[in-house]
Amino acid sequence: MLDRYKVFCVIFYGPLWILLLRGFIFEEFLPFLSVLNSPIVLLTDIVFLILGLWALRSLRDILVFGSFMIIAFVSAYLNSQPTGEFLNGFREFIGLLFALPIIRRVLRSHYAERFVEGTDRQLRIFLYIQAVCLIWQFLRYGPGDHGGGSMGFGASGITSSFIYILCFYFINKKWDDSLGYFQNLMANKEYLLLLLPTFTNETKASFVFFLFFFVLLMHIDRKFVIRLILASPLFLAGVAGVIALYVFLTPGGQAIYKDNEFLIEYIVGQDLDELVTVAIAVQEEQVETDNLWSMDIPRVGKLLLVPDALHTTKGGMAWGAGIGQFKGGQMVAKTPFARKFNYMLQGTVPLLFFMVIQLGIIGTVWMILNFATTYYYRRSTFGRLRNISWFLWMVTLLVFFYNDQFRLSQVCFMFFYVAAVGLQPAMARTENEKDETTSLPPTTAEA
Repeated sequence: MLDRYKVFCVIFYGPLWILLLRGFIFEEFLPFLSVLNSPIVLLTDIVFLILGLWALRSLRDILVFGSFMIIAFVSAYLNSQPTGEFLNGFREFIGLLFALPIIRRVLRSHYAERFVEGTDRQLRIFLYIQAVCLIWQFLRYGPGDHGGGSMGFGASGITSSFIYILCFYFINKKWDDSLGYFQNLMANKEYLLLLLPTFTNETKASFVFFLFFFVLLMHIDRKFVIRLILASPLFLAGVAGVIALYVFLTPGGQAIYKDNEFLIEYIVGQDLDELVTVAIAVQEEQVETDNLWSMDIPRVGKLLLVPDALHTTKGGMAWGAGIGQFKGGQMVAKTPFARKFNYMLQGTVPLLFFMVIQLGIIGTVWMILNFATTYYYRRSTFGRLRNISWFLWMVTLLVFFYNDQFRLSQVCFMFFYVAAVGLQPAMARTENEKDETTSLPPTTAEA
């Protein structure tokens, strides 16, 4: 008789590891297999969709899923969106919709302890793999977008953020309240060392992660502000140290140091109208250029362009242009809106931009409520709930204006796992809950 939990592990962890490793493996060792990227993602989406529908049990999860479908259907109706475009766009929300329900379902079963132990072990392996991949990529390509760790080119920001999230999670899990702050850091120095490779890929958000990482490891209570003020010289010295390391390792760091207007150009753009004009000219092939920077409008600049773009749609600012605007071009054609505004949609995509464009203000509110109900915690035996919750909120708020990592199922699974285990260990199961949710999907033989 097959072990039902082992079958679940193959179905769950297998696709997850494929998504986490395929970028580096294909780019460095098997480039001829890169044509399989889209089919692989499609198959993993199907697996997670099936697991997600099976896992929908709690009222919170059902309401999140149901409300999303209503919003997405209304937006699709207003914009006369074809079914194919809708279904293709829905794939980008599978992680946001189903990662937490799947994790919650297992944590409420009698397999919870095995699941947490096994997942923690694999996440530690993931951290060490990132260190190897990032050093490899830095030595071969230098600092830049190639430093995406095991997820490969373009995933530098995502990889850096998850190194911080996972190291923060593991340090909090091993935190000993009988020891002082610095004693605990020394007891967990392996995780501090694993942070260093994040400064090899020009991820500027790493400075924010680094600062909040050490600030939010402090005990959070009524005296937190006092401790923060007293410790601020040390934190500022630490940030100065990593900035020096960054400047030494990366040409981008030297550019920031030499040009105090670099950040304004990086975030907003000195002349947004000119950037848009050039980007449109390149899109319409009136101008040829090898400088991709001219086609990547800065983050805040993109947000400023949203009202005019959505004014051309029937969904407007309230309902957006419909899901699927950031998909297509390979297995499915791009939407008419995406073709018209390709100069704006391509390149760096902040999460806020991703949501407002597709589902408008209403969809953005839905997403915020989704995160808020995820980070809600109730009292349990785990004593550092506030630390985990505040750190996850910090990362989420930064991602709103930085990148769109929550489009990726593998990212959502790791993120919501930390939230579920860190905020509500084993989900505080009752005996009745155990009895009701002990089963995992039946194996083929049992079905």
